[in-house]
Amino acid sequence: MMVVSRDRQNIGKRGRTVSLEWKGAPSVPLMGTLLFFLLLALGFPGGTLSSSGVERRPVAGEVRKASAPSPLVSEEGGSSAPVQPILPFLNYTVEEGDSLSLIASRFSLEADTLISLNQLSDPREIYPGRRLYIPSRDGARKSLPDEMTEEELAHLFSLTREDLIPLGSRDYFLAGIKPDRESMDRFWGDFFAYPLNGVVLGEYGKSTDNLTGLPLVREGIDLQAYTGQPVFAIGDGVITKEGFHGTYGWYMIVNHKGGYQSLYAHLQSFEAEEGGTVRRGDTIARAGNSGHTAGNLLFFSLFKEGKTVNPKDYLF
Repeated sequence: MMVVSRDRQNIGKRGRTVSLEWKGAPSVPLMGTLLFFLLLALGFPGGTLSSSGVERRPVAGEVRKASAPSPLVSEEGGSSAPVQPILPFLNYTVEEGDSLSLIASRFSLEADTLISLNQLSDPREIYPGRRLYIPSRDGARKSLPDEMTEEELAHLFSLTREDLIPLGSRDYFLAGIKPDRESMDRFWGDFFAYPLNGVVLGEYGKSTDNLTGLPLVREGIDLQAYTGQPVFAIGDGVITKEGFHGTYGWYMIVNHKGGYQSLYAHLQSFEAEEGGTVRRGDTIARAGNSGHTAGNLLFFSLFKEGKTVNPKDYLF
């Protein structure tokens, strides 16, 4: 005889716990009946598992409107036939306040990965309502030339055929491969990536000093930061000065092509040396609260031909 302990008979939609205690040998019909009800209680009717209504959050951080039509499909006769999913993709809808750098950071990816996979040609293509494919790993989109086989394409990047993830139209996503530098430089042009993944606390232009309450003209933007947070180079350039200022605290200036200069202030420490060459996205410093500041933040200013401009017109 089998007895179901009442104190363990908590059966619900999730987290069912059934405790079985045997008293003697069960009969075969009884075993079949009990097995049926046990499977039913555990949520396996008909041998299938339903995940309806379960929210999937495959990455850390806030994921908004990220549901999953995937580029891993092939069109045949007007119907979509799923391809074996080797690498998970999400379909993300850009929202107000999003930037390319912020979206990439949210999914722990490099911005160049999103540019390549989604075939973006201009930073201004990131606007509310735009849908982006988000991979689970960094990589690059590559096209297969007519005269090349899949095996040859894989060999070109020291991969195997199984590493090529089909996107359709002879295009593939290659995880772990960086997009070519030329196409990324063409994409950015006179635009830059954000220097830090944080909320803008203080806007460029006329405002009020947080400490004194007096009116001031802010010649840059304040970005919320935590102590030691990485600060990135907004574009390729050369570090022309590192120093300390009574108001700005520890600061760094980087020269960029086209007559641009970027200033990073209230730093905790430097991660690159004065005179050194940096690439877009390199960690060049750590955020802090040195100088005249009400808390941990990064003050960032952008100059063009020696005059400040609103950074938010150039950062993506």
